[in-house]
Amino acid sequence: PGAISQVARHKYGCRIVQRLLEAIPSERLRKLTQGLLTHARDCSLDMYGNYVMQHLVEHGTPQQRARMAAILRGCIGKLEGVESRPLWAVISKALTFCGTDDKVELAHRIRCDKGTLKELHSLR
Repeated sequence: PGAISQVARHKYGCRIVQRLLEAIPSERLRKLTQGLLTHARDCSLDMYGNYVMQHLVEHGTPQQRARMAAILRGCIGKLEGVESRPLWAVISKALTFCGTDDKVELAHRIRCDKGTLKELHSLR
């Protein structure tokens, strides 16, 4: 599982993983997605890995989306500055593709954290 997160964070490897997530049914990629979810925070913060995590949110199963939403909720308010920019791209994708309950919980977490809205404004 750790190897896939390394590939996901590679300049060219991230493209391969993205194409796999697009082309192969999620059920057949269970080990791959488990590895990505295990390292979701690190991949979401990475300049290349965040694109893979966005693809996982977009093309994954409802269960994978729910797990990503839970991981992302845990990241809100813990990071500041430019280092968090890739993470916000993944959160934005989650606010588009996750289930309604997960979207509401993410939005609530963002709204309730005093520094988060200020942080988002500064990243524009």
